[in-house]
Order: sequence, then C-alpha cells, then structure tokens
Amino acid sequence: MKLFNYMIPTKQEKGLKALVISDIHYYNKDDHKLNNIIKELESNKYDVLYLIGDLIDATNVLDNREARGNLLNFLRRINNILPTYIAFGSHDSAYYLNDSNNIWTDENRFLEIVLDMSLKLNNLFVRSNKPLELPNHDNVIIINPSFQYSRKTLLKNQEESIKEAILNYSFLKNVDIKNTNTLLCHYPEVVFTLYKSGLLKDIDLSLAGHTHNGMTQLKVFPVEGLLNLIGQENRGLITPDRSISFKDTKYLRGKIEFDSKTSLIINPCITSLAYLTGRLHYLNNLFYQGASVINYIPENEYHEKVKKLYK
Repeated sequence: MKLFNYMIPTKQEKGLKALVISDIHYYNKDDHKLNNIIKELESNKYDVLYLIGDLIDATNVLDNREARGNLLNFLRRINNILPTYIAFGSHDSAYYLNDSNNIWTDENRFLEIVLDMSLKLNNLFVRSNKPLELPNHDNVIIINPSFQYSRKTLLKNQEESIKEAILNYSFLKNVDIKNTNTLLCHYPEVVFTLYKSGLLKDIDLSLAGHTHNGMTQLKVFPVEGLLNLIGQENRGLITPDRSISFKDTKYLRGKIEFDSKTSLIINPCITSLAYLTGRLHYLNNLFYQGASVINYIPENEYHEKVKKLYK
C-alpha cells in the first residue's frame, strides 16, 4: 500500500495519527484488499481510521452470503483495533442492474447493516451531520449527501447545489472553533460546493475520495512524476464521469488549499478499476493501492516542523 503523509496543526495538547481509506469497492473474490488494510493497521500505530466511501462495489455483494460475512467480519476486526469513522459513497447505496437503460437503483441495505452494527460495536461511528469527538478531543464530522444531491453536484448544477447545501448543512456554521475540525465526505465536488457556500469557515480539513486519483496511480509508468514536472501536482487524467477536459481534471488528487485555514485532501483509492467496469477490472493490478496518513500535530510543534522543512 502506498501511503501519502500530511501534517496539520491541532489545537489540542495531544496529537493524533489517522489512516484514510477510500474506494475499496469490495465485491466477492477480493478479500485480499480487506486483509491488506488490516495488515497496515496491525503493523503501524494509528489512533483512528477514516473510511470515506465506496466500501463496496454495489449492494449486490450482500446477496452473496460468504462475501457479506467477510465484509461484516472486516468491520468487527477494525472495531477491535481502533475507532473507525465511516462516510458513505454512491456505490454503498446503490444496486447494480445489468440493464443499460437502468444501471443504478437506490438501495439502503448496506447503510442499514452498518448503522445496525454501529449500535453493537463501541468503536464504529457512522452518525452523520453532528460533531463526533476524536480520542484527542478534536472533532470529526461525517456528512452523507444523498445520491441525488451528489449527482446534482457532479453534474455541476452549482446554483441548485449551493442552495441545497445551505439548506442541509447550515449546522457547519456552528461547530466549535476551539477544536480542530475535520470533515469526512466521499465527494470532492460536494466539499467544493460547501466551501463556495461559506459553510467551511470553521472546518480545518476536509477529506474526500471518489476520484480514484484521476487514474494516475500506475505502479510502473511515472504518470504522477510527469504531471509534477509540468506543474500539475493536483491533476489527474480522467474524472469518474469520464471527462478528460483540463477544466474537469484540475483537482483530482492530493492537497488543495482553499485558504490559509481550510484545506481538502483527495484520497487515493484502494481499487482503481472496480468490478462494475466489466473487463476493465482485470487491469486493476496495474495500479497501486493508495491511502493517506494524517498527522495531527500540536500547533507549537507543527510550526517548528514546518520551519525545518523550508530551511
């Protein structure tokens, strides 16, 4: 697993180390992906785990008794290791139909299962739209936009999306600024909308996935290095909606600074080409499995580390 490390200051006296995982797209015969995550958690010291969407490829996986059991066992195992905060993506709430006229249908089975498990497991947190306290007393906030809302944003119906964002997420204006506040949302475009709506003024860090790193995470060919050479450090090659326009692919990976206080980190993916891509999923082994590590560092120590980096 290729890890990308980031530092952010925390207002607390105690720091925190978080592993960020997104876009697992678990299906039936890829338990190695779940095992790799467990191995990383057991091999390194993390304080919390953020799972930010598309844990499964579609709720069809729940029709397979063995796969469903393996997935639930994975959630139980991480619950025994560390506190885990879960946001949902479109694949977690949709059922795939093999019909070109109706590919997705709304489905809440996975959401209900995980919500039910969270009531039984003390380290699994899925409650959305309210601040949750992290082990160092900072806050994390999970938001789960509806599939319909996320599609409006992805389709760039900005005016309507902004109005809906203000209506649904005005509570973000009232978070406690004495804490460092982290927002978990699967969709980067939704985070952009929230920022344009003036709702992220008190949010220090947002974490999203969904873009699959712009499909630049090949194991061999140095696409990322080539993009960096031409000054496109956050650029990918293709969006989840299959756009290759520079306008659409400008921000598909890495850290994006909205302003001096607020930033967004777009997480790389575990699965680049999901099972639902058809035969293309056989090419998934060409891509690395990626994750982010967020190091929350007390402010004084953070500023000293930054000074050393730029000397």
